[in-house]
Amino acid sequence: MLKVTPDGTRYFTRQADGTRRIEEKPKSSGRALAGVVLVDPGLTPSVVPLGGLLYFNYNAFGKGVQVNARTAILYNTASLTIPRGLGSFDLSASATTLLLKSTERPVLNGRLSDQEGVGRRFGKLGLALGHDLGAGFRLEGKEDFQYDSFSEGDSKYRTPGYQLPPSGLTRISTLQASWLFRGFQVRAFQGWGNRPDGTYGLATAPQTVPDGGSFRRYGGSLGLDRELKPGLWFHGEAGWAGGKAFDRFNALDLGGMGAVVRIAGIRAHAIAADRVTYEKAALAIPTGPSLRLSLSLGHADARSLDDQKTYGVTGAGITGDLPGFGWFTAVRVDLGVGLQSDISGVRCVNGYVALLRVF
Repeated sequence: MLKVTPDGTRYFTRQADGTRRIEEKPKSSGRALAGVVLVDPGLTPSVVPLGGLLYFNYNAFGKGVQVNARTAILYNTASLTIPRGLGSFDLSASATTLLLKSTERPVLNGRLSDQEGVGRRFGKLGLALGHDLGAGFRLEGKEDFQYDSFSEGDSKYRTPGYQLPPSGLTRISTLQASWLFRGFQVRAFQGWGNRPDGTYGLATAPQTVPDGGSFRRYGGSLGLDRELKPGLWFHGEAGWAGGKAFDRFNALDLGGMGAVVRIAGIRAHAIAADRVTYEKAALAIPTGPSLRLSLSLGHADARSLDDQKTYGVTGAGITGDLPGFGWFTAVRVDLGVGLQSDISGVRCVNGYVALLRVF
C-alpha cells in the first residue's frame, strides 16, 4: 500500500513481523503476483479470472532501459525499450499472446450479426527502430508479425457450412515520421503488409482474400500535450487512417488490442472499416510515485466495408495504476466503456483489471 510522507508518497511495505515500513525511495523495478480479471464480450464467459506474474523495471542496468512483462498463461504481454540501443537509434519490442478463443461477429447491413461467428486466437510480435533527426523530427521503422489461428466460434453464432478464413502469419512493415515542437505533434505513417491467401465464407457466396493477401495502411494525426499543473497532463489528438485490399478479417479495427485506431469500449473486429477519422482527449493524473492514471474520451467515424456507410462510435477509457488496498500493493487497470454507437450491440465493456502484490 502507499502512504503520504513529508517527502511525497512512498510504499508502506509490510514486514515479516506484520508491521509496515516506509521505503526511502519509490520502486523503479519489481515483481508482483497478479490476479487478473479479463473482460471481453467475445470470450465465453465474457469475464475470465486469471492468475499470473508481473515484472517491471523502469531503469534496467542503470541505462534507462524499460522492461514490462505480464504472464497469465492464457493472456501474456511484454514490452522492451532501449534508448540508443543501436548507436544513435532507439530500439523497442513488444509481444502479445491471447490463447483464449474470442468469437468475432461481423456487422452486416448496419447491425451486429448473430451469424457467421468465427473464433480467433493470436500471437503478435512487434519490433521498432527509431532515430531522432534533430529539431523535433523523428523517423521510425516498425516490423509486426501476427499469427492468427481461426476456428469455429461460439455455438450460438455459428453458421453451418461457413468456411473459415486461412490461418497463418501476417507481416506488416511500417514507416512513420513525426515532428514534435513545444507539445505539438504531427505524425504520418505508411504500412505494407502480406497475409495468407485463400477463400472463406458461405459456399453459396465464397469470398477471396483481396490482392493475394497484399494490403496497405496509411494515416496521420495532430496531437497536443500540455501540463495543466504539476503532474497533471492533458493530451488531445485528431487523425485519420485508411488503406487498400481490406476484408472482414483484416481491416481498420476500432476495438480490442492492437487496433490501428482504438476507441475504448468498442467490440473488437466487429466494424471492418477502410476509412476512419477520430478525435481523442485524455487527462493523465498522478496517483503515487511512478503511478499514473489516464482518463480518456474518444470518438471515431468509420466507413464500413460491408455497405460503405459511415458509422459513429464513442467510448471512455481508464488506464494506469491505482494505490493498492489490504494485501495488494497496487491495482493496474485498462478498461473501456462504450458510450455511443450507431450500431446496436457494438458498445461494450472490455479490458482488464489486475490486482498486484509486489514482492
